[in-house]
Amino acid sequence: MAASAPRARPPGAAAAAPGPPRRAPLAPETRPARTLPPTGLPPLAATCQPGAVHDDASPGRGRALAERLDRRRRACLEAWRTRARCDPRQPCVRLALDDASLDDHLPALLVHLVAGLRGEPTDGLEAEGAAHGEQRRALRYGVGDLVDELGLFRQVLLDVVDDARTAGMASEDELASGRRVLLDLCDRSLRASLVRWDEVTQAERDAALARLHDSHARLTEANENKDRFLAVLSHELRNPLSPILTAAAALKQFGGDDPRAARAREIIERQTRQLTRLVDDLLDVSRVAQGKLILRHEPVGVASVVRLAEETCRPPADAKGVQLDVAPPPGRLDVHGDPVRLAQVLTNVVGNAIKFTPKGGRVTVSAAPEGDDAVLRVRDTGIGIDAATLPRIFELFWQASDAGGRGGLGIGLMLARTLTELQGGRIDAHSEGPGSGAEIVVRLPRVRDA
Repeated sequence: MAASAPRARPPGAAAAAPGPPRRAPLAPETRPARTLPPTGLPPLAATCQPGAVHDDASPGRGRALAERLDRRRRACLEAWRTRARCDPRQPCVRLALDDASLDDHLPALLVHLVAGLRGEPTDGLEAEGAAHGEQRRALRYGVGDLVDELGLFRQVLLDVVDDARTAGMASEDELASGRRVLLDLCDRSLRASLVRWDEVTQAERDAALARLHDSHARLTEANENKDRFLAVLSHELRNPLSPILTAAAALKQFGGDDPRAARAREIIERQTRQLTRLVDDLLDVSRVAQGKLILRHEPVGVASVVRLAEETCRPPADAKGVQLDVAPPPGRLDVHGDPVRLAQVLTNVVGNAIKFTPKGGRVTVSAAPEGDDAVLRVRDTGIGIDAATLPRIFELFWQASDAGGRGGLGIGLMLARTLTELQGGRIDAHSEGPGSGAEIVVRLPRVRDA
């Protein structure tokens, strides 16, 4: 466009007051894009109130501005891309979006802006703005990112208005009216984008919650099925054990004197009793999980609990070559609980100590009063427990990584803890580390003499 000659001022006319600083026109398409600083515009959200319309924004008054914007649509997009990509905070920089993905609805928005300046309908504006919000949400844009991006685009549009003012293409009233039309249409588009962004976000949140609830329901069902399976399996396994033990006792009573037969009977008895204890533990796990474990609470002598545990654990200790030392409590020491379950607690703890103590090692069991508690201590000279493993030894089905070949299901200590806590006590484990042995301490409230 050729530069026009300056107009002559009529004689006697006062010099015009200096107007606002004029902006340089948008760079032609052949000129390299400049790096521009952030615009510093106020947040668009302040203008995005539902139904916000400027009464004095008269459509049709900005036809000259419309023609200018229509001719410069491509230059507007290039100027906007430059500004967006020069700001490292913009998601488009992080995502390295190509032009098509970055522009998205802006070419269509420019068509609507031109139509609005001409006084033509812009009915598809909100639908395209909503699609833009969905596209940006899929790219993980935030609300602030949407607002900032359109803020940069609005600044490009305001540059077009300033260029039109510089070129003297329209009166100030027409430019002001066109400016309001542009901002109103941009705000309508942004409002539609934000609404759809929120709808998509809410839909994703609802879908995630639905998946979470579904997963929880399936896990709950699987856990219940596991508990039922353990209960059925335990009963089915236990049913043949009593006849086996009875038959072994009959063989012992009526069998011959062959030492090989006697040895075989002892193996049958010992292994069957061990299997019986494992099955009983499985049954107890099932009862605990289903809340069906019943405890009898009565005064119990700790000495009797220690004696029952010793009777159960002495044979496997002797068979393995582990020395079992038992020190009953000095004098009378009573607790309040279920005598069978308390013996089960101590048996499981001592049995675990024997399992992890090598041949020639020692397991020591002691009981004594300590303040208001009756304290049972089980020390061993076994393989020890490292610091990372120590907090987990009471978890269900958990076994140490070096427990290979020692058998068990990983439920004995879990049951010991559960049964102890159900009777008002607590259980703790201590170890100086691998190779240093371990100590498990059971504390139960004492019953003092009246």
